[in-house]
Amino acid sequence: MLDQKELLKSIRFRMVIQRCQKAEISVASQSQGVMGQGLVVFFAVGWVNNFKAGTFESNFETELLQKLTPVLNKIRNKILALRIFSDANKKMNLSMNDLNGAIYIVSQFTLFSDCARGNRPSFIQTVWPQLASSIYGQFVNSFKESISENRLHTGVFGADMQVSLVNDGPVTIILDADSEGFL
Repeated sequence: MLDQKELLKSIRFRMVIQRCQKAEISVASQSQGVMGQGLVVFFAVGWVNNFKAGTFESNFETELLQKLTPVLNKIRNKILALRIFSDANKKMNLSMNDLNGAIYIVSQFTLFSDCARGNRPSFIQTVWPQLASSIYGQFVNSFKESISENRLHTGVFGADMQVSLVNDGPVTIILDADSEGFL
């Protein structure tokens, strides 16, 4: 049986946030939506300890998502409040909250790749797909509570996606957090 407290403490989130002029994601040649000015957020869930998939209590995932909801909301609020858009004086003073821009949230497990040994990345730090999918879904749902549906776009979890975006600036921000908050 997995130790739920140890697993919760070990969870990490990594986001690569790109300010863009436009973005589109396709899966199997089908567009998932096109957006204009806003942010593309590549989102991954990993952990510090190597947990092999194991058994856990039936309510484990529900309890874990409840415990992670406050930090996922905190991450969402941070992303929406990042002052990385230019104002009239070309200073980065405006946020998504100021612009009412669009946002694309894309799952990307490769953000937790380990390339320290050899030439083939290891993904051992990536959370199991079923759990990562649930956490990704919870993260997307947190945005549904804060921005209008027509401003929110998502990729397809676990799919082979083609991401097209025009990075504006370029501005790329890396944001890491754990189950307590930001690192």
